[in-house]
Amino acid sequence: MKKTTYCVMAVIFSVILCFCMIFSACSVNNSGEEGKLLRIHIRANSNSAEDQAVKMEVKAAVVRLLEDKLSRAASLDDAIAIVRSQSESVRRVADSVLSLSGFDYTSSVRVTNEYFPTRVYESVVVESGVYDALIIELGSGGGDNWWCVIYPPLCFVGRQPGEEEIHYKSRLVEWFRKIFFPSS
Repeated sequence: MKKTTYCVMAVIFSVILCFCMIFSACSVNNSGEEGKLLRIHIRANSNSAEDQAVKMEVKAAVVRLLEDKLSRAASLDDAIAIVRSQSESVRRVADSVLSLSGFDYTSSVRVTNEYFPTRVYESVVVESGVYDALIIELGSGGGDNWWCVIYPPLCFVGRQPGEEEIHYKSRLVEWFRKIFFPSS
């Protein structure tokens, strides 16, 4: 009887703990965040595989260009000033990627306010709304797009080159899987 009681209590505790972790990670309160972020929005020329692929090449080149510069921004105003001062460099980098990839169209770059839908970056939820944004249109800009937050630098979050991926284990989770999912 005691063993069953402990098992039931452990399961209840595990479920409560899981819910707490899920809600703390996913329901970030971003009240007041709208207007305090700088986003980047890259619009592909079309939805062809080639235009979508070059969009991602442009994204990588632009992120490389801006990452270090934006890491020095102490405020949204600093970040906007940096992006405005680099907009011609951004256009040249995008046009260079397009040209080297054999495309005959060019890009246009502007900093403006634009509406964005809700987006989740790892454990941060950025609510929909109007944000300052660096807009990069490739050719006609009629294809699917890519967007991210460049200040604070949510686009640049991730592992460093050569860094090992960390895997966490939990005895509680392993025990839970063993009981409820014995075949997996």
